[in-house]
Amino acid sequence: MFDALLPGHHAHVRTVAFSSALAVVLSLVTTAAALAADPTNASTAALSTSAAGAKPVAITISLRTELQCGRLVGGSLVVTFPRKMRVPASISATSVLVGRRAARSVTVARRVVTVAVPLPRGMICASIAPGMAKITFLRAAGLGNPKSPGVYTLTVRRGAATFGSRFRID
Repeated sequence: MFDALLPGHHAHVRTVAFSSALAVVLSLVTTAAALAADPTNASTAALSTSAAGAKPVAITISLRTELQCGRLVGGSLVVTFPRKMRVPASISATSVLVGRRAARSVTVARRVVTVAVPLPRGMICASIAPGMAKITFLRAAGLGNPKSPGVYTLTVRRGAATFGSRFRID
């Protein structure tokens, strides 16, 4: 396979090229396995206030996942809030940021919020690597903290991967 690209070069060059490609693939597999093994360590949730019953509350969810050119590309994120979290019947797409851009669309079904990732603008590179993605529900989204103090968990599903984030309400 490499003979056409490297005519006259020794087998050592082919071995090094193959070894480098194999190392990249193994690195991606290892990262994906580590994220899948302990999803609660792969994401965090930061609230604008941890006061019980506070409303409206901004929430930023950070998750370690595969990014293309440093950003989430395509698909949707399904955020499931804790049962006691107050979630409005609808949320405007401009009230949810994926990275620094407004969501393409947002749908609400009780405490499950589906956020469509914005489409990329301009040219996009082919670099795919693990990184930190952020989803921010602005105060305008109308979310409210649970009325009871405690530790709560929200989950984010992206494709087959599920991320869990715990947060404390005082």
